[in-house]
Amino acid sequence: MGLLFLAAGNKDFLLLELISGRLQVRLDLGSGERSLRSARGLHLSDLEWHTVQLNHTQNNIVLTVDQHSPSNLRMPGPDLELNIEEGVLVGGTAGLNQSYLGISNGFRGCMDKVVFNDRDLLSNVQLYSGYKSTHEVSMGCSSQFSATEEDTIGFSSSKAFISLPPWEVLQEGVFECDLHPSAKAESGVVLYSSGYEGGFVAIEIRDGHLVISVGNGKGSKTELHSLTNVHSNHTWYPIQLHLLPHSIQLKIDKELVKASLSQELKVIPLKGPLFLGGLNEKAVVEANDSGMSSVASGGASFTGCLKNIKVNTKRTGLPQATISKDVNVGFIFRFHVLRLNACPH
Repeated sequence: MGLLFLAAGNKDFLLLELISGRLQVRLDLGSGERSLRSARGLHLSDLEWHTVQLNHTQNNIVLTVDQHSPSNLRMPGPDLELNIEEGVLVGGTAGLNQSYLGISNGFRGCMDKVVFNDRDLLSNVQLYSGYKSTHEVSMGCSSQFSATEEDTIGFSSSKAFISLPPWEVLQEGVFECDLHPSAKAESGVVLYSSGYEGGFVAIEIRDGHLVISVGNGKGSKTELHSLTNVHSNHTWYPIQLHLLPHSIQLKIDKELVKASLSQELKVIPLKGPLFLGGLNEKAVVEANDSGMSSVASGGASFTGCLKNIKVNTKRTGLPQATISKDVNVGFIFRFHVLRLNACPH
């Protein structure tokens, strides 16, 4: 889901976005905003390519998906021209501040042949930086956008991460995955989720061992340390973090460790995104303020692979990601012996 196209004016605008698998057009030519949605039977969030055509002729708006099932809208007069003083945007708002934008998110996925009034907006994007700007855009279509929950996710840089929707922990919550760190002994964040007033839950790798931290942002914090060294064997480690009302427990391979929670830590409602493999810039500041030592030492991202990810027993992964950075499907990373390898199955 997210914003696909925006022709932005001071008051006039034309906005095309994907919401829960359906397209929505919002349009204001100066005589009031109107909206139009694609047909109910067409679901676009299916990992397939789709063609979209939007025509504006006088009062008439026609939205067509895959060359059939057109949706129609008639705009009120007398204004029929679209004034776009702010320019044209594809895939996001680029920080544009207009009241008509609402809470439109950037689009995650691939687009090709984006044509507006006979102009190909994606042609030679990198060549015309004087009047075209890009942010977190790459040429081609990454395999992560056709990935499923069964695919392995690789984290290959110090800034790599994926962001999932918030982790709902009411009375208890469970996070599970298989973890395969790189052979290079580095610290890093495996999981991080923030709560209100500085509260958080995190999984870090410190000196080869997993460390669970639960804090309330007011000085109370509990840490749970595993004895298993995940860098001692180049293999997969199944891990499970179980948050209970009065305790936390971590299972890694055959090891199980537990810790009781103080009264101050028994209720930490989580509200922020669920970060896996690393953090964005804002979360790095939060985690640093929380005293997470792997972040303080500069090891914000975990280098390695995750697979079989489950949140509260439900399978999840790249299809549910709201943001991803420097990740690969299957993942290739560099061992200390300077060989390139993919994560094993």
